[in-house]
Amino acid sequence: MKSKNADKIVLYGCSTEPLSDYLKALGVLRLVAEQKDNTAKGYWNGGIFVLQSTLNSDQLIDFFLKEYIPSPIISPWNAGSGFYFMEGKLEEKDESGRRKKTGKRDQSTKATDAVEKILNSKDKRLEMYRECLKHAKEIVSRLQLDKAPEGTKKFELISQLRSELPDAALRWLDAAVVLTSSEIGYPQFLGTGGNDGNADFSSNFMIKILQVMDDENTGIEKYTSKDWLAASLFNKVVAQLRRDELFGQFSPVSTGGPNAENDFKSKSLVNPWDYLLAFEGALLFSASATRRLAAAMNDASASKPKPFSYPFSVEAIGSGYGTAAPIKNSSRNKMYGEEIRSELWTPIWSNPATPAEIEALFSEGRATFGDRNAKTAIEFAQSVSSLGVDRGLNEFIRYSFIKRNGKNFFAVKLDTFDVNVGNNASLLREPIKWIRRNTSNKDDLAKNNAIKKVNDNLLQLCHEDFKVPATIQETIILLGKFIREASRHSRWQIVPKQILDEMWVEKANDNTPEFRLAVSLAFLLRREVRVYFENKTGRLADLNNVERCFKFVGTPIRLFDVLLESWIRFKGEEIKRNIYYDDSSIATISDVELFLSGRLDEQRIVDLVFGFMMVKKWSPFRSLRDSQMILTPKRPEKELEERAFPGAGYALAKLCYTDVDFGCGRINISPAISRCLASGNVNKATRLSLSKLRASGLRIPDYGKLEIPSANYARISASLLFPLPKADVMWLARRVAMKDYGK
Repeated sequence: MKSKNADKIVLYGCSTEPLSDYLKALGVLRLVAEQKDNTAKGYWNGGIFVLQSTLNSDQLIDFFLKEYIPSPIISPWNAGSGFYFMEGKLEEKDESGRRKKTGKRDQSTKATDAVEKILNSKDKRLEMYRECLKHAKEIVSRLQLDKAPEGTKKFELISQLRSELPDAALRWLDAAVVLTSSEIGYPQFLGTGGNDGNADFSSNFMIKILQVMDDENTGIEKYTSKDWLAASLFNKVVAQLRRDELFGQFSPVSTGGPNAENDFKSKSLVNPWDYLLAFEGALLFSASATRRLAAAMNDASASKPKPFSYPFSVEAIGSGYGTAAPIKNSSRNKMYGEEIRSELWTPIWSNPATPAEIEALFSEGRATFGDRNAKTAIEFAQSVSSLGVDRGLNEFIRYSFIKRNGKNFFAVKLDTFDVNVGNNASLLREPIKWIRRNTSNKDDLAKNNAIKKVNDNLLQLCHEDFKVPATIQETIILLGKFIREASRHSRWQIVPKQILDEMWVEKANDNTPEFRLAVSLAFLLRREVRVYFENKTGRLADLNNVERCFKFVGTPIRLFDVLLESWIRFKGEEIKRNIYYDDSSIATISDVELFLSGRLDEQRIVDLVFGFMMVKKWSPFRSLRDSQMILTPKRPEKELEERAFPGAGYALAKLCYTDVDFGCGRINISPAISRCLASGNVNKATRLSLSKLRASGLRIPDYGKLEIPSANYARISASLLFPLPKADVMWLARRVAMKDYGK
């Protein structure tokens, strides 16, 4: 329920990106609701967070400056946590020029100083923090630890912390580490146990607390904590931030480095309030981390803990963004690939929600892919697009934790996905499953690049909801190329499978001659030549000639000739009934004429044909047309008469390769005709055609010697492969015969 006197405070400093600003918004809402106004709600509007509360803007500032109680974030298991001193150094140097160590750990650090200052502080707001630090120090002392523990000692320390620390400290502990009966797991959202490289999040959190709450520790800057807070919440301009301090993986822009300012290189700039509020918001994710990661670690089928343990966190695929590269899967090959921890998909909602409702959403933290949870980024994208997420969400912002700063990881925004874009994303389910099954951890650059290209297009289809035929065709082509490439790399061990629903054919229709010819030919090959997937060899093949047909490397024209010859051989030399036409074919005589004239993209036709081989089943095109799946309207007779005539050489040969009954009985096939055309003996092919047609009772005049350019010989032979509707075949007969057939 909305509070009667609730104000809407637009927090311009809390946007949907970078990830630190998103977490900061969650932190503001959680702290206000838990410590000041239990009716507070929040939502996103135009990429900016809006706080709905009884507080106004000035009261919100006063709350954080005077009443805010920091959550006790401590990590005694980490070396940089502030619980362990450094080993002291002498002035004397060793042979390498380094100062010799004393062997005693008595050298203080910024982290240990921060712990001591909080322990000695009199501020009531830090009372719980002091209590948690004292308990943790007692446990560390009891275990006689003078440095960060490892192995069983680390497990024992975290176990005792988990059982003895006050409840206020457990929220961070559950977010940073997870214990099972014998193992420690690290939800990768917070690095490896609450640190990123050498940067410990908990000690930096304590340092920032002192900077905003203790005037003696604000340094020489004249700008106060209030200025920083106004800049953090409302994006007010502040001239001086904290320099040369670490923010961590959530805010790459604060890291500094080359070209970060006008100079060649700059130090990092951090607003302490940004850091504090971001990590306060990160605690909302902890509710489900324990349960989800523990389940993954206890999975008997898993060889190692799964990285997708956090709410809305999935396995990275290295696809779908401009700088994507193959993921480095092993240590055997260091020459290529990116190291990626996982991906986090942050939900965006437009209806006011309480922290409890948001925490419940994160506690569920999943999207469904079929009958299970989505495990990879592409499965999550498909689930988002097909209503597989809780209602009330508008979009998800996709982040990936990528190693891009030495050994440190950055939360890099990759994309934005709308929820409920349409109802066609379910068509992606089987292709996604098939790609995942054929994705391996081997460092095979060619295979990984091929899979990346397919995944890029599948993600794009999630965005477009199958509304752009060009993207659909490109995806179909890539799948076909993937299978063909796999036939040349036996080590890939790809098992071909027909994974595309026939709706892909409808959605890919761009009403071009290439599409119509490819669909007609693919339908013919599937039904008549009986092309199928040869599982043992991993190749697309026909029944008689596996190697020649689909491992063939040559021009598209030559491939069509090979397919035609294979079909003839499959049918047999003395075939009784030639079924080489289909009245429901969507290819037209005009499409064939364009093919003969060399004005089509022949390679695209070939690529589409191979892709269409992955369609599960093919309904007869007549029924497809009736259901408007293939939008090829019936053409009036006048329009047919105006079509360009492809030439007598093609017409005579094609009439010998059809199943049309011209009133004199069906014509039996003559393989010699196509072979003569392919070899360039067009006159012999013409004589054979005339003899065949006349013997069948057709009245065909003597055409004499046909003048056909030599470049068209092979084209005419190849074009015989394309089936035509009966109306087009009858039109050809009328053009070359002495009788109007079919009228």
